[in-house]
Amino acid sequence: MNTTEFNFVKYDTIDTPQIEVLLKEVEQLDSNPQYLKFDKIKTKYWPHIYQAFPNTQFFVFYDNSLAAVINCVPLHLTKGELNNLSDDGWRWALEKAFTDRDRNDKPNTMCCLSIKTSRNFVQQELFQFIIKHLKNSASITHYPVILCPVRPKMKQYYPLQDINNYAQWINNYGLPYDSNIRMHVKNGAVIKKTCNKSLQIEGTVSQWEMWTGFTFQTTGEYTLNRALSTLKVNVELNKAYYNDPHIWVLYNV
Repeated sequence: MNTTEFNFVKYDTIDTPQIEVLLKEVEQLDSNPQYLKFDKIKTKYWPHIYQAFPNTQFFVFYDNSLAAVINCVPLHLTKGELNNLSDDGWRWALEKAFTDRDRNDKPNTMCCLSIKTSRNFVQQELFQFIIKHLKNSASITHYPVILCPVRPKMKQYYPLQDINNYAQWINNYGLPYDSNIRMHVKNGAVIKKTCNKSLQIEGTVSQWEMWTGFTFQTTGEYTLNRALSTLKVNVELNKAYYNDPHIWVLYNV
């Protein structure tokens, strides 16, 4: 595949009539479990991300087909915040972006919250193209680093393992075991730390049964399809709780 035929486009340069159709296509690229949509901070802020930060939403096209969507937010980080990134990861970054905007704090960091790609393309080539252009965009806006709270996809096969241990696993070539983390490292990222509570989903037992299609009739811990940790259920209190752990990685621009 010739990557020169990919086209990296910012959201605010696309004609308005095309946006609605495009955003429907974007939804089809989301392969994450449904229950991840119900983090309270995500439900509050995510629907407004395109209007609030149009300059940091990007699309990749290939011959008029949508190949990828990249959602980033601008952050104002102190040295202390950068050196001690929040354990709340993804949700912390999303909320902070809106708080920084409301305070008129000048951003100095690009935080990439989501990279969704079409399976119709060679993932390694497409990802390399995306990172190259993200770095270029960050450089133009004078952001020295790009942060990413990355969801370690292969941890779904090891939900009982602690994320801090899992983040240190390597393959036979000395690279990160997890395919998502490995893709970032191969493109120049450095692993910073884990963020155990990157997404936090709470709900009633019936809500979780609706989100997953399973039944939870006894208090205890459950493993779910594509979940990175266990679901903790308390039938007596009619509550269930899940943490989706991520791993912070950083690119120097």
